[in-house]
Amino acid sequence: MKFSSTRKAQAWYADFIIGIFIFFSAITFYYLYTQNLASESQTKFNDVVRDAEDISSALILQGNPDNWRNETVVIIGLTDGNYRIDSSKWQEFANMGYANAKSLLGSVHDFYVFFQDNGGNVIAVGGYCGAGSSLVFSNLTSKAAYYYSQDSNSALKEFMEKELKADIYKQGLPGKGLSDLIAGIGSYSFIAMEHPLMTSGEVDSYGPDLESFAAAGNVLLLTGTVSDTDGKEIAGASYYKKASQAEEERNASTAAGGLYFDYSESEIIVFDSANYAVNLTIPEGDLSIVSEFSKDNKTAISWWDYQNGKVFFTSDIQGTYSGGDLAESIENAVRKAVELECSPVNISSLGAFGIENATPIIVPPSMATIFIGSAHERLINDGGVIHPAEVITLSLTFDHKVVNGAGAAAFMQEVRSQMEGFKLPG
Repeated sequence: MKFSSTRKAQAWYADFIIGIFIFFSAITFYYLYTQNLASESQTKFNDVVRDAEDISSALILQGNPDNWRNETVVIIGLTDGNYRIDSSKWQEFANMGYANAKSLLGSVHDFYVFFQDNGGNVIAVGGYCGAGSSLVFSNLTSKAAYYYSQDSNSALKEFMEKELKADIYKQGLPGKGLSDLIAGIGSYSFIAMEHPLMTSGEVDSYGPDLESFAAAGNVLLLTGTVSDTDGKEIAGASYYKKASQAEEERNASTAAGGLYFDYSESEIIVFDSANYAVNLTIPEGDLSIVSEFSKDNKTAISWWDYQNGKVFFTSDIQGTYSGGDLAESIENAVRKAVELECSPVNISSLGAFGIENATPIIVPPSMATIFIGSAHERLINDGGVIHPAEVITLSLTFDHKVVNGAGAAAFMQEVRSQMEGFKLPG
């Protein structure tokens, strides 16, 4: 996949591969196929393949209407008419209810849609690794860190911790304070600081490290009250908290379009906290102002190129937004701006070689591997009646930093349940 980015537009060109993972059908039919069952099973398997091809063919079109959203969609398509992925449509599809997506695509099979590069690697598009059945998951991974000063101002924490698997730092937390973040800053490619409330001395000491971090090609997000001292400078701008926090001071309007934010013209945001940034040394062509306060036109949301990297500023993560959810809109901007990787689940089968049990290994950047063993007979207790039955063994190895044991166990139980209850479509 080739990626093209300018200050005015962002597009994913059409030399991509859309992968359709027909999940339980694919597992089961693979098993049936390797066991050389009747030709009818092969026919059903071919039906699954054709279904995947049909879905792929539909998704590379525009859909109907041309600029559909979940509220208006009649036919799902993910491109802009020139065979370039429309990131807004992809985000809509990723957040569409699975039952609705399945109905609109006319599929009788469970599916999961994802994108691959020419090397077969699952890639993040618009900050999403894939969309479809919740029984298949491909998690985002990033080298990210999150710093905050107060529990009451930590709206971004859950997103950073659960979706980006970020390391969490907090003001005054032993071993995980601001100085610890700066000491390990070279390990990250994205740092988000929510209401960091740095002292004047901390800005003087650590500001140059944050600037070097951004200048090296990384992404820095500053939100809320950056420092407890107005006018402190970091990465080409100085930061202030408004003296008055009356609602009229916190009221802002948005600009239309933009590379990372999907706001429309003149939408209204009322931030919980009014903070603003003042451009000091940023060339005009490198600065994008996304939202300004209505009363005084001070900058509420902006981003700019800083040498080889980018810096984002927003007055707050919390507030009301006339176009939807403010925090979610900023999270979506992060997904687009930050270089993210996907951790797919691998399926490993040695059944054709008669291997019944094995412990799979995880091949980075995957976060888990499922092993499927060969079919073999075993005595089972079925309601007090002991009888032989044909069984297969499933084994899961997973990264405990990404998923906990309970979640992994629930996933495997669901896989087992679906496979045991699987029926060929009539």
